[in-house]
Amino acid sequence: MSDRDMPAPSIPNLLTLKGSRAGHWGRGRAQGQIPPDLEWRPDYDRIVQTTDDDAAVSRLSAVNRGLLRDPFAQYFAPNPSITRLPIINRGTYLRITAIDKVVAAFLNATHGQHRQIVSLGAGSDTRPFRLLHTDQPSSLSYHEIDFPKVASKKRHIIESVPALSAVLRHDALPPGIRYFSHGVDLRSLTAQPPPLHMAFDGLCSGLPTLLISEMCLCYLEVADAAKVIDYFKVRIAQLNIVLYEPVQPNDAFGQRMIDNLAVRKIKLPTLKEYPTCHTQVDRLRAAGFSQQKSQNIRSVWDTWIDDDEKERVEQQEMLDELEEWNILAEHYAVTWGWTRGGIPLNF
Repeated sequence: MSDRDMPAPSIPNLLTLKGSRAGHWGRGRAQGQIPPDLEWRPDYDRIVQTTDDDAAVSRLSAVNRGLLRDPFAQYFAPNPSITRLPIINRGTYLRITAIDKVVAAFLNATHGQHRQIVSLGAGSDTRPFRLLHTDQPSSLSYHEIDFPKVASKKRHIIESVPALSAVLRHDALPPGIRYFSHGVDLRSLTAQPPPLHMAFDGLCSGLPTLLISEMCLCYLEVADAAKVIDYFKVRIAQLNIVLYEPVQPNDAFGQRMIDNLAVRKIKLPTLKEYPTCHTQVDRLRAAGFSQQKSQNIRSVWDTWIDDDEKERVEQQEMLDELEEWNILAEHYAVTWGWTRGGIPLNF
């Protein structure tokens, strides 16, 4: 049965749109001891890593329907013939567009400075290709962190596809631009005591930094997710953060999302701990971010997307299931904030 033939009860699978959690070009290494409980989790880690294939397929589906412009998506989708339901394509479009807008605002606000972006659980994300291929921002270091196996797989794809290597190969990058792929399990950063120095090649503590967690930290235990954020916060004074995660787990739709993932033996510990936009804001406040904001994706569509772009998206693919879409869009949120030394980003 194709994705377009999926029955309505299967719709709440947007949780699988992004990639794996936690994985220099495969040579980056975090220092310190990996917590001992990791040794019995390889099967679960492999299951979580497979969500990156779901992300790649969904991304390409949205591209093929004309919602997204991404010439690089085709190189990462394991099954390029799959077409997602319109409601899923709209969700993919908004998820990627929302993060892109935060990234663009950060780069605009730091124009003329050297700055860095750190993407947690980057998986097959094509954002660095799109960013460097189209905008060519000056003075930027882009870091991707994921499991060693996932980072190695991406490295192999990049090296094998000329269209990708032409963008991110080190000798092809323009002056002031650097790209790093770190093969690191994020849970290694939660070891006690953590290393005081920066444990990633090329990552600097004195630069304005945007930390991205797009469906990443939600797969970690609550305490581990908090420790990962703290790892970067205590080392980088000018820190901004953006999270994309599900919310509202306690209604019928939210419970169905959880049940769908449970069938795949996947859990989202932070969803229970931070079930609303308000609690996501409280989360960043407790983590030491002086300013915090959160909006669900329905609100993002209403307030971040201008009328011309809405018309373009709707012309590319009509959405008949408006009631279902509104429910779905209320179950995902973008949360962002900055420390006292960070860059104010208002939308």
